[in-house]
Amino acid sequence: MDLGFFAALQALFEKSSPSNIQEIEANVIKAYLEYSVDRSNRVFLTLQACMREIMLAKGGQHYAIPHLKKGTLERIGQLLVRLQVDKEIYEDAVHFITA
Repeated sequence: MDLGFFAALQALFEKSSPSNIQEIEANVIKAYLEYSVDRSNRVFLTLQACMREIMLAKGGQHYAIPHLKKGTLERIGQLLVRLQVDKEIYEDAVHFITA
């Protein structure tokens, strides 16, 4: 996964060479303030979709990253803020980890 914010931090560090903790802190704060809320929403929607796939895979890492057509949904004003998980998927996951 893109890891969104962390990729932005890495790009910022490639532009500068912080030499102390204060410069690192300043760069992190700058990246946080400049990071798009819309991009953050897209990243976390992907994370939620991956978590749903992980539950379906019983905690496994062999799953396809879901394509949610976020760009299209965003353009037409229908991009969600959070995804729903079917109750059955949730209950199966809880049963799997507690059994």
